[in-house]
Order: sequence, then C-alpha cells, then structure tokens
Amino acid sequence: MDELNPIAEREVLEILEQALEKPESDRRRWLAQKLKERELVGQRVEDLLAFAECHLL
Repeated sequence: MDELNPIAEREVLEILEQALEKPESDRRRWLAQKLKERELVGQRVEDLLAFAECHLL
C-alpha cells in the first residue's frame, strides 16, 4: 500500500466515520462506492480501501 497524502487521509477518515453509521453488512460496499465517488487527489482506490480496512474493517 502506498502512503496516502494528508488530504486524502483526512477525507478517508471522515468517510470511515460515516461508514460506522451504516449497517455492518453494508459497510464494505458503501465504503468502496464513496471512495470511488471522491476520486481523491491522485490516490488509487485500492490504496484507499487498504487504508480504510486497516482502520475500520
């Protein structure tokens, strides 16, 4: 996993907080969809998901 830039990391953490409000069974799909929608500044979705999984899932 590549390091996230600080802006992307902050946005991913905000999305993770929102994901906690979703039913557990729906979190992974919802999270992937949100991260793809954001297309965070030069970050690969795979890296964003790996970061998210380390912190939440």
